[in-house]
Amino acid sequence: MLIFSGEPYLISGGGNKEYKYTHHLFHIQNQLFMKNFTSILVLILAFFVAQCPLEAQIREVVPNDPFLVKHLERGFDARDIPLSKPENKKVADRDDPIFRLRATRSENWDNGWTGGDSIVNVYDSQGNITQSTSRNFDGAVWNKSTRQIKQYNSNNNLTELIWQKWDGFVWINDDRTTYEYDANNNLTLKTIFNWDGATWYNGVRWAYQYDGNLEILETQQSGDGANWISISRTSTEYNSDGQKTLRVNQEMNGGVWQNNGRVSYQYTGGNMTLHFNQGWQNNTWVNGRRWITEYDQNSNRTSYQAQQWDGSSWVNWYLLDFKYNAHNDLSSYINYEWINSNWVKFSQFLYEYDENYNLTQYLRHGWNGISYVNDYRTIYYYDSFVSTNESVSKALNIQVSPNPSSGTFSLSAHELDQQPCQIFLYDQLGRQCLQQACSGLSSEPIDASNLPNGTYVLQVITQDGKHAIKQIQISK
Repeated sequence: MLIFSGEPYLISGGGNKEYKYTHHLFHIQNQLFMKNFTSILVLILAFFVAQCPLEAQIREVVPNDPFLVKHLERGFDARDIPLSKPENKKVADRDDPIFRLRATRSENWDNGWTGGDSIVNVYDSQGNITQSTSRNFDGAVWNKSTRQIKQYNSNNNLTELIWQKWDGFVWINDDRTTYEYDANNNLTLKTIFNWDGATWYNGVRWAYQYDGNLEILETQQSGDGANWISISRTSTEYNSDGQKTLRVNQEMNGGVWQNNGRVSYQYTGGNMTLHFNQGWQNNTWVNGRRWITEYDQNSNRTSYQAQQWDGSSWVNWYLLDFKYNAHNDLSSYINYEWINSNWVKFSQFLYEYDENYNLTQYLRHGWNGISYVNDYRTIYYYDSFVSTNESVSKALNIQVSPNPSSGTFSLSAHELDQQPCQIFLYDQLGRQCLQQACSGLSSEPIDASNLPNGTYVLQVITQDGKHAIKQIQISK
């Protein structure tokens, strides 16, 4: 049986492999719960890496909200989720070295907001999440549910993730994932081990090959207790700009690789505007689904339209309409379904931010045919480990180069021209390592070569109250 599921999915069903996918999606849903990037991201896989055949194993910045899981299965691109964009430095997990996501609380609407779930994160001195614990509310008390325990290498790459479940008395191991990397910090091997009550045993793993830093081949293997057996592989092609243009998935059948599915990509001005998948049937490629994306002048996705192939033409399926605030953060989007030749509202998602541009609340509304009604929300709580009383009402756009550097770099911003400012550098424990006055030049040299290798936080405050924070990597 061939299941069409678009980017980021392309998987085949049936037998043990179908179980593996269902089992893995369950963990995606739980892990999405642990990471919490947005309330859509109420359940998150922690390390934006590994993929199952054609990204069926999501690149760990992926939502688990039931509505979004449905869209992911149908092709919703995880990078559309707010805060997953690298330029949106908002939430935990090294995306923001100043404001760390300490906890979240999720609630359902039942003639009032009622507690549903919560997550609490613990960090190491480098800003990595080392433990995330989730709890469920039974109407009277909060009960422990699941937790993640993570370890990292000296490059802050995730090397081990253990899932545990609370049995009412103690934490019980569920599964364990290990990660290996090459000298360029590219993920080369991801292995999932299952727990039999006493020891870990082989489950499934993914091996990755690269051309430079571009992944060109991913192979999925299943453990039979003694050996690893290849079951599928996905090859990726790129254009001269390093953008993926084609991903082809094959399955092992009787010792021979056979085509299963593929996704093709098209771009306009650097933005992916069209991608579509096809399945392999009767020795030919057959259209499945396609996604058309539109952007604004800031390269924010404003429209994401899905269509299905009915055998002769493309038929509308669903539509996502995105809106952004003045800081290019996603403020809302509406999901439409194609019903009886019309776009019909299905749900609405709203995002609220504080003065530091951290996501503070996510709201999901359902459409009852007349108006939007409350359905679900997540509230986010942050810790600021570098305290400052300076106003952040005015954002300052700064550039630092090179970054990473050996410790000597330049800070530049048009707003600095003829305006005095103060420059601060903090380590990951929040200790001030450098303070420097900027006399008012558009470019300011900074010498931090005496500091050891590591990740630092650069803070700039201008005389008129503009404020900026930048993460700096020193590597000698």
